[in-house]
Amino acid sequence: MTRNTRSRILDAGTALLNDEGLAAVTQTRIARAAGLRQSHLTYYFPTRADLLLALAEHSVDRALVGVQTHHAEMPGALADGAMYFPRVRMLASLVLAADQDPALRPVLERLVAHLRDALADVLRLLGHRGTEAEALTLQATLTGLALLNLGRQSPQSARDIETGLKMVLASLAALGDAGSS
Repeated sequence: MTRNTRSRILDAGTALLNDEGLAAVTQTRIARAAGLRQSHLTYYFPTRADLLLALAEHSVDRALVGVQTHHAEMPGALADGAMYFPRVRMLASLVLAADQDPALRPVLERLVAHLRDALADVLRLLGHRGTEAEALTLQATLTGLALLNLGRQSPQSARDIETGLKMVLASLAALGDAGSS
């Protein structure tokens, strides 16, 4: 698959997902938005699950590129990512869909692992060990705070993300320091 075709498909799917939600993510609609025949898209993404996983990973990777290239701004960029409603809605929609459709659970499992690996890399760039447990802690904190912010959408819930992120990073640093002494 050429990168250009893949990017067109993923960009079109991400736009639909962000604008209209998970229900809009069909191979037909994405193919039309990407200017392709549906059979062409189906060749690259045979199932809806394949397409959803690729879209979720694409969205996460786009967010993390900015985080990883600006080390000094990383905590703020992580907080911004947790406050980006389209991505949070997409992830929440995927979780709810996997609850109803067992075929989507492996997709969600791969996405969770992908995100956790990316967050471990971010933690290492921030000077932490980046262990699986640390990445799990950061992932759970960001996910919970992002969902609470989505539901509340208030200045306080946005501040909670920043406060919670600072606290978990400081806690991980303190645990790392305690473990190395």
